[in-house]
Amino acid sequence: QVVTTGLLAEGGYSFVYSAREVTIKASVSPPRLFAVKKVLVQDAETLKVAEMEMKLLEKLSGQPGFVKCFGTHVKIAANKRREYYMLLEYCAHGSLVDLIYRKSKSGEFERKPPMAQRDILRVFADVAAAVAHMHALDPPVAHRDLKLEN
Repeated sequence: QVVTTGLLAEGGYSFVYSAREVTIKASVSPPRLFAVKKVLVQDAETLKVAEMEMKLLEKLSGQPGFVKCFGTHVKIAANKRREYYMLLEYCAHGSLVDLIYRKSKSGEFERKPPMAQRDILRVFADVAAAVAHMHALDPPVAHRDLKLEN
């Protein structure tokens, strides 16, 4: 069981929350951290996207370059709309945006010092390998939304 602890990001019809494991008995180790993605299905198009994303996250979980997926759940909301939940690996360092920018106290994004060339090449190689893996699937999968935030 997990409880959400804060909003990390939001898109057009999805939200990503930080979450932590709820333990019943006292434990020596701290609770595990997760990311929870919630997709609000609004129409046939978002239903198709949510179903595909859920299947792909489950299929690619544990592969190099992909977050681990610990489970999924579909909830029928009070308004009869579906909400898709995906329990994912929490990436403490954030997205690629967080490697390049930081938020100032005013909320504006400020550019961090440039990354070392070897780090840029490592990130590029990791992303290229992940995309190549998706393209090698049967049927092949195109990401269609590659950007720093994703």
